[in-house]
Amino acid sequence: MVTHLLLLALASILALAHAVNAAETSIGYNSVSEALSSLRARPDVTIRVKAGWTFVDDRANGTLWSFTPPGHPAYPAVVKRIVTNRDGASHVETRMLCEAERLACADLAEDFYELNDRVPPAIQRGRRSGGQPPTQ
Repeated sequence: MVTHLLLLALASILALAHAVNAAETSIGYNSVSEALSSLRARPDVTIRVKAGWTFVDDRANGTLWSFTPPGHPAYPAVVKRIVTNRDGASHVETRMLCEAERLACADLAEDFYELNDRVPPAIQRGRRSGGQPPTQ
């Protein structure tokens, strides 16, 4: 029974990774390199590199872009997270373009979905205290 559930979970993750690979337009760019080049050309975003990852903070649009570093199993990939407020609660919408193998993309997607589960309470605390929402 447990093995069956694990296989179903793996199949779901692989299906997500396939959808992620096929959904280039979901982030607004056709490739990871095109997204990074275009964002680097914008004067209204903040770019920082930490532990090899490139983060682009587009505060005007409530969007944080995370680009995998060379050597990462899912390289090249970009995760676009959009923070929205619906019904008084913060939500994180995640879109991803991954040009690596499916399993590596699925692992990356799972990592970000787990991260997103922890972000909204921190955003809410930041808004209540008058601080800025965290970017990572």
